[in-house]
Amino acid sequence: MLFQGWTGYSSLALAAGFALLIAVLFNPLRNFLQKGIDRIFFRETYDYRQMLLSFSDRISNVLDLSELAQSILDPVVKVLHVQRAALLFPRIESGDFTTQFVQQATTEEPSTKLRLTNDNPIVTWLTTEGKALKRELIDIIPQFKGLWEAERVVFKAPGVELLCPIRSKGKLIGILAVGKKQSDSPYSDEEVDLLMTIANEAAVAIENAEMLDSLKNEQLRVR
Repeated sequence: MLFQGWTGYSSLALAAGFALLIAVLFNPLRNFLQKGIDRIFFRETYDYRQMLLSFSDRISNVLDLSELAQSILDPVVKVLHVQRAALLFPRIESGDFTTQFVQQATTEEPSTKLRLTNDNPIVTWLTTEGKALKRELIDIIPQFKGLWEAERVVFKAPGVELLCPIRSKGKLIGILAVGKKQSDSPYSDEEVDLLMTIANEAAVAIENAEMLDSLKNEQLRVR
């Protein structure tokens, strides 16, 4: 009886050990296969996921505004296959949002800089709603029915399809302006969500970089 009990216990332990070994070996294999499946059948989703992971790592310790802007715009243009993307920041003296950084897929000269006055209804909407604004919504959203031509000029500019607000503590600190895709296809909901995730993650990093930039400028004035 003792021998049978020991044999039963050994068999159980062996089975448990074998199951553990299978789990240890199978999980990495399953993860590897899943990545392969993602690459083949869900290429765009895989690219977006990888983009977000690398983006978060890249901006976490960047305090230089120019370097940060490049870290934001470069993957947007390359991964989403966008013709052009730009970052607008408010000018200190007026609060108007103007193009400060541009990234594009071609080497041609950048188009005219964008400008949105701080009292533009588009700026107000981006601040309060905190959502991406597509070009076609300008003629649909009630708040924009009475827009003057001068106020909708940002969407008259060539290559602007989407505006993503960059907010910190409810305050609009920047705008990510995205142009047409190289394929001319419309932006999917997933792509818009991705751009808004980038804008939201970039907000704190941009605020820190601007604060450091202001301190540097202040030190230069004091000297």
